[in-house]
Amino acid sequence: MKKNLALLLSLMLLFSLSSISLAEDTLTVYLPQFTVGNSQEESCDYASRMLHASGINIDFRVYISEDAGTNSYMQFIRDNIHKDNIAFVLNTEPLEFLKEEGWIDEIHSLSHTAQPLNRLAVLIRNDVFSQWGQSIRTASELEAFLAWRREETGKAPCTASPFLYDRMYGGFLWLNLFLPEEGYFPINNEFPALASAADFYSDFSGENLFSFAALPALSDCALRYLQWIEKGWMDAYMPTPRTQLAQYDAVIVNTEDFLMPLMLRNNAPLSALDFSEYTLQILYAQDIPRFSSESVPASAYGICSGENAQPLVDNFLAWLEQENNYRLLRYGAESTDYRVEDDAWIILPKSGYSLWEQRVVFENIRLEPPVFRENLPANFREEMQLVSEAPAPLFPAAKLDAAADLLIREEVLLPAYQLSSSAHSFWERIYQYRTAASESAITQWLDTVLQPHDALDETLDELSMLLLAE
Repeated sequence: MKKNLALLLSLMLLFSLSSISLAEDTLTVYLPQFTVGNSQEESCDYASRMLHASGINIDFRVYISEDAGTNSYMQFIRDNIHKDNIAFVLNTEPLEFLKEEGWIDEIHSLSHTAQPLNRLAVLIRNDVFSQWGQSIRTASELEAFLAWRREETGKAPCTASPFLYDRMYGGFLWLNLFLPEEGYFPINNEFPALASAADFYSDFSGENLFSFAALPALSDCALRYLQWIEKGWMDAYMPTPRTQLAQYDAVIVNTEDFLMPLMLRNNAPLSALDFSEYTLQILYAQDIPRFSSESVPASAYGICSGENAQPLVDNFLAWLEQENNYRLLRYGAESTDYRVEDDAWIILPKSGYSLWEQRVVFENIRLEPPVFRENLPANFREEMQLVSEAPAPLFPAAKLDAAADLLIREEVLLPAYQLSSSAHSFWERIYQYRTAASESAITQWLDTVLQPHDALDETLDELSMLLLAE
């Protein structure tokens, strides 16, 4: 009995020592908070379990605070940087600030993420598109299609979700539809962090810039969109569970809907469609120049730690450089989270791993496989190839960096957000309550917007000097 007790105590001691050893050998990596909710933590736990099973002891945690702000996370790093076995991931800019303060000695580059190709497009039912028999690349071509279907069916043939597209993607649907036919296009995508507020535009030559209020075609585009609504060519929808989109022949979408899992998740009525039954037509696919942000990193993340945790960080970074390890962290387990088809990785619809927002901090273009959703329009890849062959970007990355510094100044942001908020609120009323839409209401609002806005006029002058200078 005593021997058994002694053996049991010995085993318990060995177990406790092995647990201590494992804890000392485990690196806890804190990640920035992007949104609220439990899904981030659940995905962190799932990723941690996968990595432990693969032989590397990494635990992921999301730093969570009430304001989800960078400043509070930076203070959390200051308070905990001295602890063993802990590392912190954040954008390199605030990490550089912490380094200047002396809190960290070294920042290891972790990822450089580029903006996905995003263009306004139309999903059209295959049978209807076959009847139409023509490509749809411009607003005029779409208008002809809508007029034909309205005449054929007596119902609104098209719908869109302006609340999502105006608020989340930035810009305005009614401008993105018509403006390129007038010779202008938005350059908001060159400044992803400010896309919904910094409404600036260029002509196709790239030699002239315009603010929202100074667009020569502003009134024409606004009233033309109103005509589409009043003629019954287009409806608006809010993405509620009861919304059914299958009743429409066409749906206005963005290509980013299919490239960013979270975008489609925010639009449940759209994601409920079987996209194989639809043809995609990207508007102005080869007319609008590509954006520099599609190929130049829009965000750079780094990882840092205290001196004692540095060997574990080095081990993690070396592990992450291996292609199989990288893809495990980024995309999960084969057959559970994705399947491979002709060298392409197809994300499985039942997997929630692709919705883990923090995965972006590990993105390494060099190790990325070709990735697609399982549910896509049959011609999606061909359409995206057209965009990749569009004219080259107009503005070099170095000039855009200087412009981004200009646009984050408070005296610029405040009037830009005020104008943007006013415009979004007004146009959402037009979209959602068509009885309130009238030419006089729009004209009155445009007259208010077109009044000189000194702060934005000065910003446009500075922006022009930065982007257009030889």
